[in-house]
Amino acid sequence: MAEVDDRTRQRLARKARRQERKRLLILAAARSVLIAEGLDGMTTAAVAAAADTSTSTLYYYYSSRQALIDAIAISQLSEDVTRMEAAVAAETDPVDALIAMVQAHVRHYAARPEHYFLYEGLSRAGLSPEALVSGVYPLSTRLNDMLEERLIAGQQRGLVHPEVYPRQLANAAWCMAQGILVTTLSFARSGGSMLFSVEALLSESCTTLARGARAQDPAGGSDSLDRRDNVRGNPSSASSDTPQPDEER
Repeated sequence: MAEVDDRTRQRLARKARRQERKRLLILAAARSVLIAEGLDGMTTAAVAAAADTSTSTLYYYYSSRQALIDAIAISQLSEDVTRMEAAVAAETDPVDALIAMVQAHVRHYAARPEHYFLYEGLSRAGLSPEALVSGVYPLSTRLNDMLEERLIAGQQRGLVHPEVYPRQLANAAWCMAQGILVTTLSFARSGGSMLFSVEALLSESCTTLARGARAQDPAGGSDSLDRRDNVRGNPSSASSDTPQPDEER
């Protein structure tokens, strides 16, 4: 009997692995279709064709088009949060950690604008309440908890300005990163060009963020990140900000 039970467990485990591979294959296909065709083109038939499967099989794994949209959103956010958590964990200074989060997010999507515009398609579609409660909110909370804990500890050590509200600062930093991305990438998609590069805007924003977040030094001056070229990972390129005659100002 024990041998039979063991064979049954192995068979069920193999089946579960096959189903998980199929689920991920369909999800990847849906993501590719959304990037290539936009929200209107992301039909269940198009996704099934891209995944080389039938629509009935697709519906076995995802009960509706909305379920696919929810799964894409949660998958992308999970990847984003994991990436930003790694950037935060790599820094010992709490303000450097906050800046690392911003830089990781902006630089990742500035190099992959087509992936960033997934956000636009997903925001147009809207997510189900279930996806927000079970996926989006817990992931966002996880990252914000990490940042808040680091910033509170920094206040206790005299590294973060005592009047800063850590949770609000973490949210403001996220909004700053999103603002840089949506402005620069949307402008580029429309065929325009901006006076300042993404890196220049990122450097200025992070410098300002650091200046406001850090505790003042005993002399009353600002902290060591008062200069733009001291922001971690900022490439030195004086020419990147030089406007061309036809650039938007």
